[in-house]
Amino acid sequence: MKKPYSSQQTPSIKTTSSDSFDMTAFLIHILRHTGLWLILVVFFGLIGFLSSFVPAYRTYANYTEDTSSATETSINVDYPYIFTSKKIIYIPTEDASLIAQSALSLFKSKSMMETLESEFYKEAMSEEYKLRNRMVTYNYRLHDVLESPYSLGNFSSIMDCYINPNISVIPSGHSNVGTMSTDNYHFLVVSADTGNEELSTNMCSRAAELLINEVSSLIGSFDYELIDRATEITLPSADNGLIPITSTGSVVTTERPKLSAIVRGSFKASLWGIVIATFSSIFIGFFLEVTSQKIISVSEARSYGSPILTTVKSEKSKAIFHPIQQLIDKLEGSERPCESLSTAVEVTASYINRYISDEKLCKRVLITGSVDDTLLSGICELFRQKDASSGIEYLSSAFISDTAATVDAADENTLILLVEKLNYTSKVDYSFELRQFDLLGRTVIGTLLIK
Repeated sequence: MKKPYSSQQTPSIKTTSSDSFDMTAFLIHILRHTGLWLILVVFFGLIGFLSSFVPAYRTYANYTEDTSSATETSINVDYPYIFTSKKIIYIPTEDASLIAQSALSLFKSKSMMETLESEFYKEAMSEEYKLRNRMVTYNYRLHDVLESPYSLGNFSSIMDCYINPNISVIPSGHSNVGTMSTDNYHFLVVSADTGNEELSTNMCSRAAELLINEVSSLIGSFDYELIDRATEITLPSADNGLIPITSTGSVVTTERPKLSAIVRGSFKASLWGIVIATFSSIFIGFFLEVTSQKIISVSEARSYGSPILTTVKSEKSKAIFHPIQQLIDKLEGSERPCESLSTAVEVTASYINRYISDEKLCKRVLITGSVDDTLLSGICELFRQKDASSGIEYLSSAFISDTAATVDAADENTLILLVEKLNYTSKVDYSFELRQFDLLGRTVIGTLLIK
């Protein structure tokens, strides 16, 4: 028996070799998952926008101009305060420059640091880890700061010594010795800053005492006076991107952010969300196509060897994606589908009449497929109405493995017309149907494909 509509009669679509990148196939893949991309864009874009906008707006809403008063009223709260203790060594003599320069060169000498380490190192390390914990708790530092080891370098950085020529308060009993000159070496400042006020005070006092002894050992005794300064209490600067918080939820900041800057930053964050959504949709789309068992395109259905007599648009297709589907059809080289199922039935009936007329076969057609029985019955009824004058007997039956009636109806005088639906019919079912009818020696005239 002559094979109906060999696959060679249908114009083939040119494809690239398997070892090269197929841009057309890639574009088709992207377009097929436009809906997924839109969902992910909205999701990740919104997350990116809100993740930037919410904390920034909280900063804006909770901003208070007088941050110093807020510090005073909540000084007992366990914030990551840094206590800086200072001792001023006032040198009233004319040779203050020599003494100050000697002090700067001897500060943190080996003997001085060995003494300080033996007395304060363990306590300083303990207070440093406590301070780091408070910084993480109040969002000044990232959590990885807790994993950083404490070293002698950290201990050494607690203390500092420098010349301050801007101090003009002279202790009683001393004359004003050139304190307003730009090279004023009369005020030598020794400082220590830790997360514990008492530790800062003790370390600063001890460092100043050791420094005076070191200088005296080098150049001999000299006139000086120690001046105590009030301990300075400050909060550390936060790491980039972090917004510190207080126990009341107010934000520690020095300048109120502008709403326009908040919105701009939020939109930039949402752009990153769109980028993530795009790559995610491509990856998920490829995964879905690789793992999918459904027939998703006309060209894929045609690859099984059964002629696609007609294609028809699904009545449930969404209008919003219609232009995208048209572009996909053009890229795939798909023929124009029938506008309605009624038209598709008329066109298919013409093919059947021509085939039966040429072959002078018995006029009987079995309509079956993997779609639901109600749709098969409806299509069968349309064939009876549209092709009533031909005398062809049309009957429908369920999927071949669902009922024995289909096998019984497919006798040697009956042609088979398959009705399948994209994104519904599985590759396994379609292949199984063709294989079983071939095993029975029956002729599958072709497929009516619903898109």
